[in-house]
Amino acid sequence: MRQWLRKVTRRQDASGSNHQQRIQLAEYSQKVAEDKTRKQEEQAQKRAKAAREIDAISPIQTVTELDFCVLLPVGSNRYLNVSDIMKQLKWHKVHGAKDAITTVEMHARASVLSEESTSVVEEDDLEITVQDLEEFDSDGYDSEEDYYK
Repeated sequence: MRQWLRKVTRRQDASGSNHQQRIQLAEYSQKVAEDKTRKQEEQAQKRAKAAREIDAISPIQTVTELDFCVLLPVGSNRYLNVSDIMKQLKWHKVHGAKDAITTVEMHARASVLSEESTSVVEEDDLEITVQDLEEFDSDGYDSEEDYYK
């Protein structure tokens, strides 16, 4: 058996097929490495582009301004759609206080804001009188009965 294996090995070495296989394997490994490097460069370019887009945003710093932008009519100049809200949240995540908002919270807040902006119905201005304000409890309850419910 060993003699037969040696004979087969000698034939393969003499024919150069083993050498050819090693060259093919090396060429394939080179190609795989080049593809991997190219993909990594493309990913780095995409990340850099996304970072530039986030840095170019002028952030909304107050809740009042955010409410104003979300409640504007769709298509108006400063109206914020979901993608704009996500960009604002990403800006605050990158440049704001560290660990102030997680990605899950960011997606949840954006979806809530988008639902609120689509379900806004214009209401007539309610007249609030001084008597209404005096009856209103500072803790957010209309009366003690409401507080203990």
